[in-house]
Formats: sequence, C-alpha cells, structure tokens
Amino acid sequence: MTTVYTTEYLAKNEVAEERWPDDKYPDALQLRNARARELRKQGWTVQCKKWDFTDLARCSVYTTYATRERG
Repeated sequence: MTTVYTTEYLAKNEVAEERWPDDKYPDALQLRNARARELRKQGWTVQCKKWDFTDLARCSVYTTYATRERG
C-alpha cells in the first residue's frame, strides 16, 4: 500500500503512516492503539483502520494515518 501526496500538500502538512500486520505482531491492535494515543497527544490528527487480507496473506493489518500542519 502506497499513498501519493502532492507537493503542495506535503509543503503544508506532515504525514505519518504506520502499519502492524497481525501475523508479524501478535499484539498489533494494542500497538496501533498505543501509537495513535501517543500521536494525538503530540497534536496529530489520527485515523485508524483495520485491513483484512483473508484471500492472500490471511492476516489483518492495523494502520494509522496521521497528519498535522507544519508550523
């Protein structure tokens, strides 16, 4: 999974994306939630998602997508 951002967007915003697949990290949900709390305390706007890959990898991937204005 790759996200593409415009130069203008990145000039105005910082972006942080992180992923934890549960086949590699048995406590992926807890890791994701702890990281989201930490980022929110630092002033980031955070979105959390869970992606299920049952056909290919047979795992779930927990993600955070965080942004904040450069300042």
